[in-house]
Amino acid sequence: MQRRWLWSLLFLSAIAHASVPLGKPRNPAGSKSGLFGCLQTNPYYAANFAAYLADINIAKGRQSLKPWCQNLPRAGLIHISIDLLDRDARHKPVMLRIVDSQRNVLAQTEPKIAPTGVVTTTADLTSNGDYEAVLLVYDDELKVPPETSALHIPIHVGPAGNGSISNRLVLSLVVLMLGLALILVLALPKLIPVRPNPIEE
Repeated sequence: MQRRWLWSLLFLSAIAHASVPLGKPRNPAGSKSGLFGCLQTNPYYAANFAAYLADINIAKGRQSLKPWCQNLPRAGLIHISIDLLDRDARHKPVMLRIVDSQRNVLAQTEPKIAPTGVVTTTADLTSNGDYEAVLLVYDDELKVPPETSALHIPIHVGPAGNGSISNRLVLSLVVLMLGLALILVLALPKLIPVRPNPIEE
């Protein structure tokens, strides 16, 4: 019974250690990084999202612009591109809206059909913080309001808060692992039954 308890404790510790998010922060649920940004989904639509920092020096040097997903390194003029992956949505009027944390509209396109599936806009994100890109599809066949089916894509500008959260989580798990190791070292001699020495008998 004692050995079974010991193996269970070691197994749980191994699972906790394996779940530590090492490396770069994970993307939120519903997103997956790719070559041209990141995949965003909701129960209604799927789209590829990319944000490009407007950098004159890069444009002059004829270097390719780097697509960012949802964590942008700095504030400024941002070019946003959304590629609709649903073929049906390419035959419906779509609108792209960029809002700040107070829901103020910073940029908005007119509702129009995007036959190529690409919807773009430019927004001036003047300060670090949280923003959101909202893709609305006016689909009469869906029988739900566009605001209900809208694809909401959070955007963070500035140092990513996920990094500090991940670092705190890693530190907490390391402390937990050290604590469990200390408990095992102290409790192990008591868990193993002492057998009498045959010589003493």
